[in-house]
Amino acid sequence: MKRLSPANLLFFYLLLLFIILGVLFPAYDHDLTMRLRQLANPEFTGFMGRTLFQGDLPGGGDLVIFGMLLAVIGYLSGSFGRGPKLFRRWLPSLGFALFGAIVSALCLVHGIKWVVGRARPSVVVSKGLAYTDWYQLGPHYITEGIYRGSFPSGHTLAALLILLGAYVLAGDRSHSLRLRAIGWGIGVLALGYAGGMSVARAMSLAHWLSDGILGILLGWMVMHACYFWILKVPQQNRRPELRETLPLLFELRLGLLAILTTFGVTCFLLGLRGFFLLGVHPLLLLVPFGVGVGFWSGRKGLHLYRFFNNQLKADGTDPH
Repeated sequence: MKRLSPANLLFFYLLLLFIILGVLFPAYDHDLTMRLRQLANPEFTGFMGRTLFQGDLPGGGDLVIFGMLLAVIGYLSGSFGRGPKLFRRWLPSLGFALFGAIVSALCLVHGIKWVVGRARPSVVVSKGLAYTDWYQLGPHYITEGIYRGSFPSGHTLAALLILLGAYVLAGDRSHSLRLRAIGWGIGVLALGYAGGMSVARAMSLAHWLSDGILGILLGWMVMHACYFWILKVPQQNRRPELRETLPLLFELRLGLLAILTTFGVTCFLLGLRGFFLLGVHPLLLLVPFGVGVGFWSGRKGLHLYRFFNNQLKADGTDPH
């Protein structure tokens, strides 16, 4: 029997943990969140919830935002052959950081948030709405505002983006032991930081605790898949000349198509949700629109990805 690789094994454990916690949370989620509310520290929740980019004082989200801005600058500089050679050498990793952020913190969060429409604890408490578990369809629709949904926590997934740096340094076994050790340290920091954000959001009743914890596991699995199985960064690192054969800004193009595909699928599901919960409703118009957008962008993205995969396999670099 073939043994699972370390990458496959980690993904399996993450999925198993998600299933276990997903089953357990419904029995404790409400009480845990309300208990955290009683323990809330205003300074801690205020710091973790604010950011300079919304006109506030420096906050918990700024570190990640500045880090992603640096990654984008490095990616664009390396793609256009400008700036330090370091950017060009690390271009596959920088592309992964950009693509991973798009798929996890944007597509994953808003795709699920808009369709599920789970009511936030603050709304449940103040307006007396019925509590819904993380897997249940809630009372909110996108027509009420794009940030109304509670599951998963966008702030927590944004904090988890630090984990992208851990994969960049520790994910490739050809890197030095020192570099990989730094990566593991960053990974521990990322998980602790995202966990703290999850607790802070629950304390402020902006999210249920499950919105953050289960969101961390979902985001981690998505980042893991992007690094090892979608963009296959370690294989790219072993073949630097591959970049010359790929379309300019390949990862950014693939990420934009992923956004459009997610948007199309989300519109389709919102239309179906409106039909089953509200009967004949204008939301039904989203069904054909979503099918059209999702099919077009999904086909474009699949074509682009197949080209990348074929180029990667050209000299046998990709063992799969």
